[in-house]
Amino acid sequence: MSRIRSVIQGVLVLVGLFLLGIAIPYRSSLLQYYIPPLGERTAMEITIPLPGIPPILFSPVALIIAGVAAAALTLFLAGLAPAIQRLAMQRRGRGSIVATGLLFLLTLCSGFVNVGFDSLKASGRLTLGLISFILIVGNSIPLLRASRVVRLADASLSLAWGSAKEGVLSMKPWHFAGMVFLVEFALTSGAAYFVFDRVPHVVDSIAQLFHAKIFAMGKLTVPSPPMPEFFEMVHMINNGQWYSQFPPGHSALLAPGVLLGVPWLINPLLGSGTVVLIYKLGVELYGEGVGRVSALLALVSPFLLFMSAEMMSHTSAMFFFTLFVLSFVKALKERRVPLAVVAGCGLGMLMCIRPYTGAAVSLPFLLYGAYSFFKERRTLALPALGFVLATSVFIVLLLLFNYQTNGSPFVFGYQVLWGSGVLPGLGNAAWGKPLTLVQGIFNTMDNLLGLQKFLFEWPLPSLLPLAILFLAGTAHRWDKLLVAGLGSLSLAYGFYWFQHWLYGPRFLFEVMPILLLLTARGLQQFPELLKRFGMRVEDVERHHARTAGIILICAVMGLAANVPRLIRDYSVAGQVEQSALEAGEKMGIRMGLAPHVPRLLPAYRGNGPVNRDVLDAVERMGIRRAVVFTQSNYGAVFPANSPDLKSGIVFVRDLRNEKNRILLKSFPGYESFRAFNAVVEPYDPGHLP
Repeated sequence: MSRIRSVIQGVLVLVGLFLLGIAIPYRSSLLQYYIPPLGERTAMEITIPLPGIPPILFSPVALIIAGVAAAALTLFLAGLAPAIQRLAMQRRGRGSIVATGLLFLLTLCSGFVNVGFDSLKASGRLTLGLISFILIVGNSIPLLRASRVVRLADASLSLAWGSAKEGVLSMKPWHFAGMVFLVEFALTSGAAYFVFDRVPHVVDSIAQLFHAKIFAMGKLTVPSPPMPEFFEMVHMINNGQWYSQFPPGHSALLAPGVLLGVPWLINPLLGSGTVVLIYKLGVELYGEGVGRVSALLALVSPFLLFMSAEMMSHTSAMFFFTLFVLSFVKALKERRVPLAVVAGCGLGMLMCIRPYTGAAVSLPFLLYGAYSFFKERRTLALPALGFVLATSVFIVLLLLFNYQTNGSPFVFGYQVLWGSGVLPGLGNAAWGKPLTLVQGIFNTMDNLLGLQKFLFEWPLPSLLPLAILFLAGTAHRWDKLLVAGLGSLSLAYGFYWFQHWLYGPRFLFEVMPILLLLTARGLQQFPELLKRFGMRVEDVERHHARTAGIILICAVMGLAANVPRLIRDYSVAGQVEQSALEAGEKMGIRMGLAPHVPRLLPAYRGNGPVNRDVLDAVERMGIRRAVVFTQSNYGAVFPANSPDLKSGIVFVRDLRNEKNRILLKSFPGYESFRAFNAVVEPYDPGHLP
């Protein structure tokens, strides 16, 4: 019987290795996905590379059933069925175990229900990865438990873990902080330079960089240019005054970079600074070990890397959210007014960058702060006052900006451009179908699924350590408060009508510090989970060594298989919101005060990627005073304009000869060129048919 069991376990390990091989890369030739109308139903097709074996088509339900069966068989063969039964019989904590398990699995499988092609691929790949992990680990350990090679490998792993742990913990705190800052800055600035070409790639950051140039001139807005249709850009208000639709915080942070000629370095600096703040927050909440592991996990997160290399506002929002939480926690512990003021400044700046995100993600912390204040009013009165006053200063500045630019303190640029439908809420939509409650739930699950995939790019679901923390039953008040922040932001964006993965689920990017801290905590608590299952844990450090080994293997496999492809995809990507704009055009958009945007939308089709080709060609040619009519992606050159159009080179859309001829009358003495990607040629609309 034991021989038969060993043979079955060996076969299951081989099956697990095969599934792991096709689950590691995000795109695999052995794994195909079908959704209507491309297929009759939603399904995954697995090709086994052996002659005579046809591809196997799995429906999502069949895949889940197969996964449950594989897990059950593995547990039975490993002799863990009695431990599972004992755990099921326990009344204490049973509800939290069921709730955590169901939420984790629903998040993992949400792509099978909320069918979008990317969501389906993420759910399929990660489900296969989890099944492969169960099959490989669950069957190889009992199969090789008595092996001399395994005992030697286990001892070597423990020795390596001890050396690595001693090396990391022996560094002085500020030496460690400086090290992680420099490593992250090298990675993010390198990605900003080589992947994103030192130019914004997303319509949001394109508009915000241009507004930063307005701020750098010492102005809030500038007058609209002559013939505004030549300069139309999504998310730019051009109604007599010219400025972006976004709150001022992020553009104000980019302005010093504009003055120094390096706006592309601002987000790498903020992202790298956030890693240091994550380390300090981890130390404050959980101790030196968790703080350092959290910072090291940040260094291997592709989501953090690429988002911090682009110029969107999510990175600055994440920095100030982390500063707020760190100062908030320290102020509660130490009762010091300066710390409370810093916390208020962090929250206030967050509100000036992304107000909806700021309100949602800070709510649990503010409620906990209010609870603490009413319990200990005598010692927290002055810190609370300092916090409120500091936050209020920034809120007043935001309202004044709205008043000066949009005509009312409570009207944002979004509303000026798109109307009231742009605001969060059921039934709202600036374009596309109005948001329903069902679609809001799907959007929330889709964002959480995106975290499972993009956070680390592991073949395993990235939120598995977080699930381990709560399954182990050892979560304490700080864990729960951090999870409340994640949950609050996730639910808030369930009431937002727009949903899109952009370098990952960007609407949840601000909670990266929470995710990294809870990941480190989950890995730390894995031995406690084993104890809860009734398993003997005599050497906690050995289990930590095994956990570290598994995570290291997952990180190496995931990064090696996926990051090179992500680099290729991101470096050639155009303005990634093209599909949303085209959907809006089909549905008919209420354009409000942007009368030229309907003419702008078709220009996004087939106009190439965002890159520096035109800018570099103009520089090579030594052009100094000219109007450049741009046929390729206008978003790549639009931020290069001076807001007052007096920089010597004016980049405009190519609207064909007659209109181009009229525009040139506004720029007497300027040369004219026509540009398409790297080709820039002299152009005279007056002499062309």
